[in-house]
Amino acid sequence: MVSSTKSAHPNRAAANLHPPAPRHVGVCRTPSVRAGRLLGDPWTAAAQARYNVNMLTIQLADATIALDDAGEGAPVLLLHGFPSTRRLWSRVAPSLVEAGHRVVVPDLVGYGESVAPASVRIDMLSQARWMLRLLDALGIERAAVVAHDVGSAAAQLMLASAPGRVRGLAVLDGVHGGEWAMEAVASIRAWNPADAHRLAPVLARRLGKAGAVREMLAPTRASRAA
Repeated sequence: MVSSTKSAHPNRAAANLHPPAPRHVGVCRTPSVRAGRLLGDPWTAAAQARYNVNMLTIQLADATIALDDAGEGAPVLLLHGFPSTRRLWSRVAPSLVEAGHRVVVPDLVGYGESVAPASVRIDMLSQARWMLRLLDALGIERAAVVAHDVGSAAAQLMLASAPGRVRGLAVLDGVHGGEWAMEAVASIRAWNPADAHRLAPVLARRLGKAGAVREMLAPTRASRAA
């Protein structure tokens, strides 16, 4: 089932798909909250109109995927890492659309607005399976995959399990083999997004000279003021 803030492209019908059994490998669950809202919407209203962005919610058998789908051409799937959301690609996706690509930008399950029932285990093998089913739901046979951080684990598992579905793979600051660096993000995993107001002043002080950072922090500052 697909819901959208705009009319979906005619060949982008979703399918209700049934999950295979095994779920294991590298658990990485973050609070299923609208953390992406802390950084604002991925697309401005002007960009939505310019790039014909479809903001979709696709219901799979055991997860709900929120995503942005924009442009026409050879598909590119953008996968964020931990602990970010699809907002990570907000300055990349428009350039890919302008270059002639169809860009699919989901929140991984358990991040941003993509969720699964509490009884469903969220791990990288499941993320890979969900992303392949997302491509099925969108009518995409093959896509180039660009992945950051632990999102690259899902991307590599996609390639290993269904090599014919991945036209190309780009890994940015990714994981490999047993190198997951989870000890480095232990404190981040326990972080409550509701405490973002504590982090905003620190980021503003250390990084606030950059215009892009000021733009990202603006919604958090505004919510504090309210």
